[in-house]
Amino acid sequence: MPLPPREIVRGKKVGLQVLPDGRAVALVSGFQFGDPNTIPPEYIKDGRPVPPISCGIMVASVNDQAIPSMNPIVVLPPDSVETFDEIAVSPDGKQVAVVVGQKDEKGVHSTQGMVVMALQQGSPPMVVAQGSVSQPSWSPDGKRLVYIKTQGDNTDIFIVNADGSGERQLTKGGKYAFPKFSPQMADK
Repeated sequence: MPLPPREIVRGKKVGLQVLPDGRAVALVSGFQFGDPNTIPPEYIKDGRPVPPISCGIMVASVNDQAIPSMNPIVVLPPDSVETFDEIAVSPDGKQVAVVVGQKDEKGVHSTQGMVVMALQQGSPPMVVAQGSVSQPSWSPDGKRLVYIKTQGDNTDIFIVNADGSGERQLTKGGKYAFPKFSPQMADK
């Protein structure tokens, strides 16, 4: 019997990607509380809610009674200038590529690069690309990532090994979006 819909997390931006085992990786930016009547007292300061995090990456699951749980992989404190913007989970469900950046004093986000980390708490991130990157996508074998990099007026497609080596520009001078590996490119 299908489970009824249930909110598991709320934020200004929430992204979910389902893992092979049915759990999901959740990216939450701009964490928000749901029902104001259920905010724990420790997160109320001067009569206003204070979120415990600004953004985070968590593994979400739901038990047989439709009760959600969140296991944090990495979270940033409410006053952090660092941000997470996009995620892409590896085909085997063991790693996640994360587009990272910073926000300025007005809260405007600027992308700084992309990291790869294991989906376990305390896993150190490994920088695999720098600059204004977006839209990461894994190769079917999980050995490479393809993504967009903005340079000036161009948004071109780049590829990099999952360990950060061998970055290569695949297009030049375009307006590309949402790159994916095709079967013809899987072994190249």
